[in-house]
Amino acid sequence: MKRAATGAEAMADLAFTAATMPAAEALRRLTYCEIGVDPAIPLLALLSRREELEETLLAELSLTADELEARVEAEPDERHAYFLQTIALYALAEWQEPRAFDRLVHYLGQDSETAAEQLGDIVTEDLHTILGRTYGGGDLGALKAIIENAEAEPFVRNACLLSLHVMMLLGKLPRADLLAYYAHVAETLKGPDNEHWSDLIVLSLARLREPALAAAIEAWFEAGLVDEGYADRSEVARIHADRSGCIEEDLLRPSVFDNLTGYLCGWDWFNSTDPAEFSGPAQSSDDDEREPGQPYVREARKIGRNEPCPCGSGKKYKKCCLIEE
Repeated sequence: MKRAATGAEAMADLAFTAATMPAAEALRRLTYCEIGVDPAIPLLALLSRREELEETLLAELSLTADELEARVEAEPDERHAYFLQTIALYALAEWQEPRAFDRLVHYLGQDSETAAEQLGDIVTEDLHTILGRTYGGGDLGALKAIIENAEAEPFVRNACLLSLHVMMLLGKLPRADLLAYYAHVAETLKGPDNEHWSDLIVLSLARLREPALAAAIEAWFEAGLVDEGYADRSEVARIHADRSGCIEEDLLRPSVFDNLTGYLCGWDWFNSTDPAEFSGPAQSSDDDEREPGQPYVREARKIGRNEPCPCGSGKKYKKCCLIEE
């Protein structure tokens, strides 16, 4: 009982300190976060000040990729990393702020490869949920344009596709509309132009567990478009049979949005003391991908998908080493 009381008292102290922290101070501490410093108090302060701070956070989502990179370059020293755009993404999703949706889709659509680089594993972990939570109704044309753009970054495309499923689960999109669009995607995007996305799309379509899509999914396998080392028929069958609720949990991410402060405070940057862990070539290696909570650092000029591959094969980058990355 004493231990429980102590924990409750600590939470009460945190809440009191957060409630008395000025909004401007919370923003300052969350713009360039110091490594190893617990952000709980400024996060709680920010999340409780929606009316005061949502315009500032929305403005952060309106920045271009170049403007965001300038923010990164303006970091005061190696012990501080720019986080405010990331904090804005999660806070606005927590509030289900619909004005964030168009801004985020615009950012993703301008240069999806740079967006993927800047967002890191947020793209595969939480972007679909953030998009789904911030959608407030209206035109989905810009989102669908990213999904249907064969030149767009594959994981960004997939997050956009999955966000439609999230919208359906949240009651924002009729299932019939989602099914019709999934059927459209399965038919019109089947081909070599989308080969770098085919494994992802088959699994994403399967998650709807809709018998009407079974033939369309099988057609992708029959056409040899799916790398069965990544996504095979048994995996599709397992997804179709799953009734555990894990698919819905993965889409809605309650582990994030039921305790957003706890989730963000658990990120690596806030639980480390050595900035060197978050910079250098390891950041882009297959064995050490940049997870949520690891700051974005530009190491070198980005290679365009349509440029000659630097390995010297004579192929375009997107047809060669980008696949391996």
